[in-house]
Amino acid sequence: LALHAVASGLVLLLLRRTGASLVAAGLAGLLFAVHPMHAEVVAWPSARPELLVTVFTLAAAFVHAGSEPVRGPGFGRFLAVGAFVLLALFSKETGVLAPVLIGLVTMLRSSGAGAWARIRSGVSASFPFVALILVFMGLRGLVIQAGSLPRLVGDDPAGRLPRTGGEAALRVAAIAGDYLGSMLVPWSASSFRVPKLEAVRAGLAWLPLGVVA
Repeated sequence: LALHAVASGLVLLLLRRTGASLVAAGLAGLLFAVHPMHAEVVAWPSARPELLVTVFTLAAAFVHAGSEPVRGPGFGRFLAVGAFVLLALFSKETGVLAPVLIGLVTMLRSSGAGAWARIRSGVSASFPFVALILVFMGLRGLVIQAGSLPRLVGDDPAGRLPRTGGEAALRVAAIAGDYLGSMLVPWSASSFRVPKLEAVRAGLAWLPLGVVA
């Protein structure tokens, strides 16, 4: 409950820094606090990583938003944001979304003329932390070792890694398409299983719509 209260408060503070009024930010924080979607995360002790990654991701965006939109964060603030991003990553892999939130908040605060100027400011703000995530994921892969990775697709008994870049791209597109299709049209019993390549034609068909969504 304490972690969820902190996350809700950070939603309010972050929106204030993007220029939202106190009433709008307060309503958003209240909606975040009481939304039924968060019930399981708050109630289950096993879901604590979800709360931790949320708190650290929001904290990273909040600290970054305290800098000048044009100049960006100073060295000390930059290190603090990087530390929060790493804490989010160590809490759960979904911490990879922290740079996305940082970029979106920077776009909202940007004074650039036109959409492309705002997009460029958001991308430039998030890029250093994307590089940090790539380093983290590389180190994580070395620690896990390829032999202990789960099977990537279907009934691959060897659990082998893709042999070519094309095969890797196909697998990523197939898995992403199947998951997005399951979320958009959830006709299967579970969207958490790893699909077979031959069973993802519908998923691949839904991939463009999923990207748009």
